[in-house]
Amino acid sequence: MAMTDKQLRKLKRPDLIEILYQLRKELDQVRSENEKLRKKLDVITVEALKTAYGSHIGELLEQIDSEDENKQEEQGEADAKE
Repeated sequence: MAMTDKQLRKLKRPDLIEILYQLRKELDQVRSENEKLRKKLDVITVEALKTAYGSHIGELLEQIDSEDENKQEEQGEADAKE
């Protein structure tokens, strides 16, 4: 539902709030899907590097990935508090 600026200006407050709510819900779903896909990509990347360069590189990458996940979780918790 693409609306022009003029159409948006004519909407009442409850309608605008509903639009914002739906957009936020959609944004949260997209972010969640994005995070799941990033994790899948990380797993595939680690497996590919393990295969190509041996398990030592894979172990280092898993350690880095684990640290990155911890930072992302901390950031997500901080964002949730805002």
